[in-house]
Amino acid sequence: MHIRFAVALLTLAVAIIPANSGPFLPRAGTVSPATPMLEPRSGHSATLLPDGRVLIAGGMRRNQDFYRSAELYDRATGRFQSTGAMNTARVGHAAVLLHSGKVLIAGGWIGHGCTDSAELYDPSTGRFTALGRMTTPRGNPSATLLPGGDVLIAGGADHTSPGGIASAEIFHADTLKFGAVAPMHYARISHTATLLRDGRVLIAGGRGDSVTAETASPRRPNCTIPKRSTLFRLAACWQRVTSTQRACFLMAASWSPAVPMIAIGEEL
Repeated sequence: MHIRFAVALLTLAVAIIPANSGPFLPRAGTVSPATPMLEPRSGHSATLLPDGRVLIAGGMRRNQDFYRSAELYDRATGRFQSTGAMNTARVGHAAVLLHSGKVLIAGGWIGHGCTDSAELYDPSTGRFTALGRMTTPRGNPSATLLPGGDVLIAGGADHTSPGGIASAEIFHADTLKFGAVAPMHYARISHTATLLRDGRVLIAGGRGDSVTAETASPRRPNCTIPKRSTLFRLAACWQRVTSTQRACFLMAASWSPAVPMIAIGEEL
């Protein structure tokens, strides 16, 4: 029941644009019509490939009508063309371009629940290859490419917690396997995850209870605990963003109720 409602919200959040999508031209300040996609989709992923094409994968036409199919947008021709299909039909999944040029597809909703499955897209062959399972099923998680080439996957929803989970994991690009790391302080879904210049990842907002913001330091296992802040250690360190770290509060309504969003910036 809760999971069907979450997918319905996703439908409202992402409009289906069957035929009128087009590239934005910054210099001209206009939007030009493009040829239609091969399928009307919402909740899909779109990943820029090294050669300039865009991989569009999965999504749905309507509730419970999910796609395995994928397509490529070719900027040279302005047209969409078919490519290999995913192994699992999914919507609300994570898609990350790896340093190898391949695309990691992980998690997402599959009908009335979410999945822990993952796969890898190879642009040179146009094929998706199934990978080992994630540590837990995740719908709508964040996925952040780290400087070393691994991927931090955090939060999302699972079968029993459609409002969000706190767990996180790392996809190891060298072994193509997933490993658990320390959980976040708060359960989150529909949050943002931003790689900072110092290698940390800022996690902010989302739908859940008492959501603020926190940072992860995957490459710093020996973190120091700042004043009025809590730290969890495993393979990653999570710490709350507080006023002692020169943070400012920006109120924003993310689903319900309004949640505090924190950004690194001016001192309170």
